[in-house]
Amino acid sequence: MSEFFAYIIMRKVAYLSLLFFTLTASIASSCEEKKAAPKVISSLFGKWELSYSIKGGYGYQYDPYIHYKLSNGCIFQFNKDSTYKHYENWTLVSKGDFHTRHIKKTGLDEISLGNNSMSYFFQLKNEGLYLSVPTPDAGGDVYERISN
Repeated sequence: MSEFFAYIIMRKVAYLSLLFFTLTASIASSCEEKKAAPKVISSLFGKWELSYSIKGGYGYQYDPYIHYKLSNGCIFQFNKDSTYKHYENWTLVSKGDFHTRHIKKTGLDEISLGNNSMSYFFQLKNEGLYLSVPTPDAGGDVYERISN
């Protein structure tokens, strides 16, 4: 008879443990995670003009670069108040807020423009800003700083 009671007690302990685990998991998943303030890289501030594009894909039999003349009017302007303006041929095509973040898993930096409607991977090197869309093998654009 004592084995029967031990069995019943063991089942109740297992049931209560499972119930406790389930409740804890559901409470933890429903808690909203605090998000850190968006990170902005100060060396990004200023005006950047399109210098050249790098075509995506592989196996090209020709020059994968498209070079642009100076003063072509294709400009990104990033301001200290986390706003941006984007010009194509000297015409304003978009503006709004931006923020940046570092993706630890990939080691890449990302910039999101206008309520996350558009995002790019970016890299700052030698007074150049490299932007590419976050898809594999997409190529990208290189912008040169024209003012701070």
